[in-house]
Parts: sequence; C-alpha cells; structure tokens
Amino acid sequence: MPFTLIKGTFRPAAGVPDGDSVRYQPDDADLMRSIPRVRMPPGAVTVQLRYEGIDALEKHAIQPHAQNARDANLQFLGTTGPQDPIGSRGYILTREGDKKSGRPICFVYVGDTDEADGPGVFLGPERVRQSVNYRLIDAGMVYPLFYETLFMELRAELLVGLAAARANNRGYINLDRSAVGITYDGPDNLSTLPVIFPKLFRRLDDWNGNTLQGFLTWLAQNDDERVHTLSDDRFIGFQDTLEVAGDKVRLRYAPEDMVFRPKPPGPPMD
Repeated sequence: MPFTLIKGTFRPAAGVPDGDSVRYQPDDADLMRSIPRVRMPPGAVTVQLRYEGIDALEKHAIQPHAQNARDANLQFLGTTGPQDPIGSRGYILTREGDKKSGRPICFVYVGDTDEADGPGVFLGPERVRQSVNYRLIDAGMVYPLFYETLFMELRAELLVGLAAARANNRGYINLDRSAVGITYDGPDNLSTLPVIFPKLFRRLDDWNGNTLQGFLTWLAQNDDERVHTLSDDRFIGFQDTLEVAGDKVRLRYAPEDMVFRPKPPGPPMD
C-alpha cells in the first residue's frame, strides 16, 4: 500500500514538541483529513504528528535525556527550537492515523520537494534513510517501536541506524536499563527512573500504584495490544514481556524483538 505525501510546515510553537512528535500545518488540510483515522477538526490548521517506527522518552522522563531527544528532533526538522514562531518546511509520508489519538503516523522529511501533494509514494529503504525518523534512531535519541503495519524491509532499515547508534555510543540508547531492570518507587518518582523503553515507562505512569503488586494483572486486563516476539515467534500480551520481582521490573525482550498489534477479541492466542 503506498504512502500519501503531504507538504506543509513544522510548527513547534503551536504545541509541545517532544523527541518523536511536533505540530504540523499541512498546505492542504482537506488532504490530511482524507487520511483514514486522522482526526483534524474543521477549522483546525495544525495536527500533531506521530513518527512511524520510533519512540522517544516521554517529556516527564529522566533529564537531560528527554529534553535532548526533543532538541535533536527540532534540530533535524530545521527549526530554531520549541518556541519557533515560523517553523520550517517539509513533508510527511503517511497511510493512516493512530486509532487512539487520530495523529497521522508518518515518516517525516525536511525541505520542499518537487513531488506533488497527494499521489501515492512507494517507500523504500533508501528513502527511509533520508527521514527524520532514521536520523533520530541513528543519533541514539529514540527506541524502535514497531507495529505490524510497518513493512519488515522498513523496520530492518531503521535497525541499521539503531546498530550504528549503539556501536558509536550515540545519544542515550546505550544507557537503557530495560533488560537489567529498574526499581519502581511509586508514581511520584517516575522522573528519576533510569532510561527505559518508553512504552514500559508509559504503562508504569498509567498504573500509578505505590508498588508493583498487581501491576501485571492490571496490565493484562487493561492493555489493548498483543506482541509478536520475533526471536521465539510467540503472540503474547505486553505483560508477558515483563518480569516483576518485588518492586523491580525488567523487559524480557529487546524493543527491536517485538512487533505490536491490536489485541483481537476473544480468548488469548497463546
């Protein structure tokens, strides 16, 4: 399925940017609204983007790493920073919006292009390497976050950037403590947690309990995604990718070893 090319302007001052998202003003708002599941209300001129294939630390995660990810994103976009009133030109390649947020899921590119708005674009590995998504993962400023809608060839290209970041100790990716495990000290101390997989951080934030007692059961009941673990070909819940001992939690699979998809109705698959 081809991607739709949508030209526009990155407008960081119109929202609160982070390491993998920014407000975007499309030249043709109706074209943006035509993308399946994108929610852009009538009269709105900007929409928040969701970058495909990557996941940055949340804004309230450990500093300076979360802010460094945001600053790297804005630098790669060619803006002057989070309060840039003018922004910078670019375009996105998107196929659909996020089911929950309505944000367009996209590969992000800086600068104008001679290509027209609208026609389908077939995205290959070489063009992935030109994206801000790739530059961020190559800089060690984001984790991979893969959904089944992202083609295997494109996932593989992003992992080339991840390997380079790890080999050259760029960014914060080598500070990751997800596999070793971290101690959870309650909701008031999330900002002091070491660098971990952002999806795990968000689930701990949603949990909001004082301890991890009952966390995995709660996660099994409330998480609406399934995980395909590539190394052992299992289809499991996110809670099954975690190991909890007391108030210590760790991730049993590397982020690049997991492909997420919506949880199907009915009994568990595994």
